[in-house]
Amino acid sequence: YRMVKEALHERANLLEIAPHLSAPLPIMLPLYKWWQLPYYWVGIKMYDLVAGSHCLKSSYVLSKSRALEHFPMLQKDKLVGAIVYYD
Repeated sequence: YRMVKEALHERANLLEIAPHLSAPLPIMLPLYKWWQLPYYWVGIKMYDLVAGSHCLKSSYVLSKSRALEHFPMLQKDKLVGAIVYYD
């Protein structure tokens, strides 16, 4: 917990002092099993919570169709959805 908290603090410092060298990056995590959605959602929301006021943007869930719009090369048959978070 403390290591993640410190890393998030350093990320905020870097974004503040060197915005020309860093920018928030959206990361999409595709999900292929139904149980992964609540499992990863809780973990990523905890990451947002630990970031506190330094949270870049709130994470969110994408439906299967929206995930395929953004990344059509994903495996269509088993895809459940996706989670997007920022780092």
